[in-house]
Amino acid sequence: MFLNGKRRIIRVYLRELVIITKNFKFVLLAFMLSMTVGTVSLRWKYHISIPRAIHESMALMFLAATLPFPEDDLFLEMLWIFYPLIAVTLIAEGLAKLGESLKLRDITSTEWNESMAKELENHIIIIGLGNVGLRVVEFLATQTNLDFIGIDPLESKDSDLKRDYQEKYRFPLIVGKGERMTNLEKANISKARAILALTDNDLLNLKIALIAKKMNMNIITVVRMFDVEFGELVKESFNIDHVVSTTKLAAPHFVKILTTKDL
Repeated sequence: MFLNGKRRIIRVYLRELVIITKNFKFVLLAFMLSMTVGTVSLRWKYHISIPRAIHESMALMFLAATLPFPEDDLFLEMLWIFYPLIAVTLIAEGLAKLGESLKLRDITSTEWNESMAKELENHIIIIGLGNVGLRVVEFLATQTNLDFIGIDPLESKDSDLKRDYQEKYRFPLIVGKGERMTNLEKANISKARAILALTDNDLLNLKIALIAKKMNMNIITVVRMFDVEFGELVKESFNIDHVVSTTKLAAPHFVKILTTKDL
């Protein structure tokens, strides 16, 4: 169980690395292209080794080339002139991307949460991080190897507790209402395996499940219901996969206490 949670955390860090690498993709590709052009050109013109050509290309970018200025070669003359400008541009772009990457490392930022959500597949979406939702988060994080994401408006007084759980278990959290299709899209519902509607509103949970089925017909829907009879009716009538009654869940626990406690 412990290893399951560790494997999920490792995947989270690997996704962060992928996201940051993608953020620097343009800078890295531009740098590699510039270095390739410079290396090939200098090796061809001056008949030097590849390692030295690479070194001189890098030096040329910072106005420190030891090779003589090329005479009567327009292409290489342009290389001498524009290479330092390319370097300045790449450095400026790199610094800008570095600022963005700092946000991508901040687990409370919108950038981190939405970027991580886009990388998820076959994951579980948890709507409503109340007492039940947080217990589900803790169970999934410590007892399973499953990826999951939360959606919650964070309007309640225990929003700090929810953020604490997020930082402890490092899972994406979309701030907003779970019934809104835009938030479900941000949670990558099209690639999710299941959705758990765990708010304290029976009708809202039903609405979320129906919207989820509309957006992903193969998703497994689990709906929390206080009203047991209404829950059974919903399951039969609305193509809901599972309806979980809080009362039914609590009853075995209380029975166990009563039967085992030494009164």
